Amino acid sequence: AAVAALANQATGYLCAGVVPQRMGSEHPSICPYGTAFDDRDGQPLILAVGSDSQFRALCEVLGCADVADDVRFAKNVARVEHRKELVALLAARIRERERAELLEQLKIRHVPAGAIGDMATVFKAPQAQALAARSDDGGEVL
Repeated sequence: AAVAALANQATGYLCAGVVPQRMGSEHPSICPYGTAFDDRDGQPLILAVGSDSQFRALCEVLGCADVADDVRFAKNVARVEHRKELVALLAARIRERERAELLEQLKIRHVPAGAIGDMATVFKAPQAQALAARSDDGGEVL
């Protein structure tokens, strides 16, 4: 099962013989996808921008629409090539924003993104609580 989870990295290795480098949660062939950023209060969020149109919408929300026209970033293949520059640019813009407000704006524009939470936050969320098993006395059993 663990080998199946390596699909993206394994394809690059098996097809091109390139041993992948560590990338954390980032995607090897899509950018920014799986990239984590901090807002102005240090609250983490993650982007999963999978298309050029989503990237343009992200840039518009961040107030840097011109970045979507920059040849280094206009197409995904170029964004991957210039990942380091792009991530630095986006990080600076995202650090100016408040996470909840930014995520709401991205949701409206259909840009995949989400808050990153620690385990305490995750299991307090209504979605997790709805899935939690309960003991006969009503206590929580996870």
